[in-house]
Order: sequence, then C-alpha cells, then structure tokens
Amino acid sequence: MKAQQLLTALVFATLAAPQAHADVIFNNFGAGNAYNPGAWEIRGINNISRQDRAKSFVPTQTYSLTSIELALYYETGDNRFTTLICADSGGQPGAVLGSVSQPATAAPAFTSAIYSSSFSGITLSSGTTYWVVLQALTPATGNGGFWWGSSPTGDKGHSLYEADVVSGIYSWSAQPSSSAPVVRVNGTLAATPEPSALALLCLGIPVFLRKQAK
Repeated sequence: MKAQQLLTALVFATLAAPQAHADVIFNNFGAGNAYNPGAWEIRGINNISRQDRAKSFVPTQTYSLTSIELALYYETGDNRFTTLICADSGGQPGAVLGSVSQPATAAPAFTSAIYSSSFSGITLSSGTTYWVVLQALTPATGNGGFWWGSSPTGDKGHSLYEADVVSGIYSWSAQPSSSAPVVRVNGTLAATPEPSALALLCLGIPVFLRKQAK
C-alpha cells in the first residue's frame, strides 16, 4: 500500500511540475535579424524636444519576461537609453511594469546595432496588450539622440510620445500606416510535462508495481 501511495504521489508531482521553455513572445525582425536602420527618432529633453516611441504586442500565452531586443542607430549626445515594459491604458502605454537603462553604444555616431535589455519578475498574461517604450535617458544634459530601426516584415503601427520643451505638452500620437519599430520580446513559458516524459512514466508503473508485489 505504501508503494502504491508513493507511486501515486510521484505521478501527481510529475503532472503538476511545470517545465520552463525559452520562447519568443513577439518578433518583427526580418530573417537573419534584418531591420531598417534610422527609421524613428528618439530624443532627450534638451535635444530639440523630447520624443519617446512605443510598440504594442499581445502574448498568445502567459510568459515570464526575460529580455527585450531593439535595433538602435546612435546619432548624437549622451548615449544612454531606457527600455520600458508598460501595461496598456486605453490603447496607449500606461503603468510602467519594469525598466532597464544602459549605454546604447561606445562606438562613434551613426553606428547601428541590436541591443538587449534583461528583465525578471514580470509576468505577461495571455491575450493582454503590453507596450515596449524606448526613451533617451535624460540626465542633466538630456541631449541624447537615437534612431529606432523599423520592421522590414510589413508590420505596421506604433505610437509616438512627443513633448515640446517650450509648452511642456505631452501626448501620444498614433501612426498606424507607418512601419512599426523593430522589437523582439523573449520569455519563458510554463508548460505541461513533455508527452515523452509522461509516456516513460506510465510504462514504468507496471514494472514498479510487480517489483513491489514480490
């Protein structure tokens, strides 16, 4: 009886234990990480006017966010930037769920590359809209300037966050017919046990029970 109880507990533990799988939640890069550089400008507060940009996506399953990749084309000024993951609020970025700030590049101006920002502790729910927002980091100088590459896949639509430094007016402005900023969102998916593992477990049950009966 104890053997059967132990076996039952083992089966339930195997069924209940989630298996982590690294996965791409959203991606509008082209084949071979292709993108169009120099598409959408990002500016710090003292670089003419502040401009942030955002791209929305909707996970098809529930994930734990691990990283966000962007293609940036450094232009001028302070070379730091901030990547944010935000909830949706009426069709535009809302509450900030997490943010990562880092240097864009140590190379000279007019150099483009793909940059990755790591995240942890953020759950992205299936069927829910989220926003990736890119900002030039705004320290005392606030004069950074970048270009966020656009997608070559035909993906359309993004939102523009723009602030005039004179009037102080901030507003999101949608441009649905334009090529979307390029972004790849990565995460880990909690999945059920692999079918092969369940099959092996089931095949081993009769052998285990026969040995315990002797």
